[in-house]
Amino acid sequence: MVVVKGEDYFQLLDDDVSLEMENFILFILCIVAPPVAVYIKFGGKGKKIRTVIFLTILGWIPGVFYAFFQISGDD
Repeated sequence: MVVVKGEDYFQLLDDDVSLEMENFILFILCIVAPPVAVYIKFGGKGKKIRTVIFLTILGWIPGVFYAFFQISGDD
């Protein structure tokens, strides 16, 4: 491994790839099961999880849109 000024380049690269893969999996979950994606990202407590469950019960599409909005908006 090449070390530049105390930082491991390959470790930084792995962190970026794992973050992209995590986001990809969350966006797939937004389509398949919106409440699960929001639960994984934010936990089971709070207004976000209740809202996405309510919207998914009303209709799958509103739940998907809300989950996409929440997952993409908060990092």
